[in-house]
Amino acid sequence: MRKFTLKASALVLGLTLLAAPSLFAQPGTSETGTSTTSGSTSGMTNVPKKRQDQQRDFENGKYPFPAKKLNNWAVGLQVGVPFVGGDIDPQLPSSLGFGLNVRKAFGHTFSLRLQGVYSQARGLSASPASTQLSSVNDATNGRNNPNANYASKPNDSAAWFPNHSTTMLDGSLQGVVHLNNINFYNKQTRWGIYGFAGIGGALYNTKVDALNGSTAYYLNDIQTNNPDGTNRDEADIKADVKDKLDGEFETAGQGFTAAEPDAYNWRYQWVAGGGLTYRLSRRLDLSLEHRVSGLNDDYLDGKKFSALGGRLLQTTDFDNYNFTSLGLSVKIGGGEESLWWANPLNAVYEQVADASKRIKDATTDTDGDGVADVFDREPGTAPGAIVDTHGVTRDDDKDGVPNHLDDEPFSEPGAIVDARGVGKPRDYKSTDPIDPNDLKNPYNPNSPYYKGAMAALGGGTPGQGGSGAGSNWFLPIIHFDLDRSEIKPEYYPELFQVATVMKNYPGMKVTVIGHTDIR
Repeated sequence: MRKFTLKASALVLGLTLLAAPSLFAQPGTSETGTSTTSGSTSGMTNVPKKRQDQQRDFENGKYPFPAKKLNNWAVGLQVGVPFVGGDIDPQLPSSLGFGLNVRKAFGHTFSLRLQGVYSQARGLSASPASTQLSSVNDATNGRNNPNANYASKPNDSAAWFPNHSTTMLDGSLQGVVHLNNINFYNKQTRWGIYGFAGIGGALYNTKVDALNGSTAYYLNDIQTNNPDGTNRDEADIKADVKDKLDGEFETAGQGFTAAEPDAYNWRYQWVAGGGLTYRLSRRLDLSLEHRVSGLNDDYLDGKKFSALGGRLLQTTDFDNYNFTSLGLSVKIGGGEESLWWANPLNAVYEQVADASKRIKDATTDTDGDGVADVFDREPGTAPGAIVDTHGVTRDDDKDGVPNHLDDEPFSEPGAIVDARGVGKPRDYKSTDPIDPNDLKNPYNPNSPYYKGAMAALGGGTPGQGGSGAGSNWFLPIIHFDLDRSEIKPEYYPELFQVATVMKNYPGMKVTVIGHTDIR
């Protein structure tokens, strides 16, 4: 059996655990995007420079997978209750342990954790050890302490109730699996369930309270039966024994020698456990965890044998070491979020939401003018208005009265119209004198309306035709029903106006341009 002194072994393992944070520390500089939105998975937030091209291609639809984000480290402190699962009942109120861990994720589900625990677990039995059991226990047969020899008391004048105090310092490397960070209905979950397993090493020392003071035996004066012969409640017996014990664990337990009462046994160990964690904030997590350690050792509680029918039986199961703790972890580093909390589906959901918004924007027509909002240059068109392909209310004759309110939608250029768009020109050949100073009269050659009309018609007299239509005249916009080639009846007046212009100017060339609807 290999043994190490406390000063040497504990110091080496302790320094290793203390050095762990520096060995696995986040680099002083990190390469992240400029956004600081917590938990965001859009854009370049939390994406290293070397993976930003991949993220950009993903957002542009050129690559099927988003880039892996940076994630921070977590340093945790644990406080809890240890106990030995062995041959002696745990004495939980008297046990206490402390743990320190460092954790780093390698994906959204899997991470590695380095953990160190210092603890002291105590146990107490409600049944006294027989002389036979005491004779095979080095803690009570005088081998480890000459003053503690209960095997020499055949008259049962003294009785030892098995107890132990086990001090352990252990370290392990564990793989941690976070089970429910992939949430299909929320962007960020608050609760998490995780499991872990790993391997490591442990130093332990077990002592027992065998003497009252330094030399006196504990007398056999504790009743384990009621006056009627029935068994007393174990809790009451343990309370009496606890009151009798002096609390000084002065004798090395089974598996240790008198020459090295403070020596620590070294064992390899496996660890496994699970926990429930709550995300307090982006930087803080709270967890409740239980861990079991197996050391392939039956001396953790200082007892190896039991008695049945006068026979000594060696316990077949190794003792295990348990640690139930409450922990607080602090996340450090340049990452916006630890990957075990970041939902990997967020990137997909955001892409789907963005695509849905684009589709909605491309098809939503708030003012009902037939032009989607994304293309509508006049989003507040009045009800019933006739619009062009950009959603702008049409006024084909430019008389200031929109087509849907214009009773004469193709008034002569420059004509004076009433509120319904009907022109009110005076007859050019009428006998009414024309005031050369009346610049509002469209038939006054000095009027800008007359000049504009002549330019538009390419010469001639307004109301009487000209030599040819000018370039300022244009075809009105005519709409078709969706998926049909027939012109809507409400556009027949426009066709009539086109026909009238073409008949008045047979030499005019007309260019017709058609467009399909976006739908």
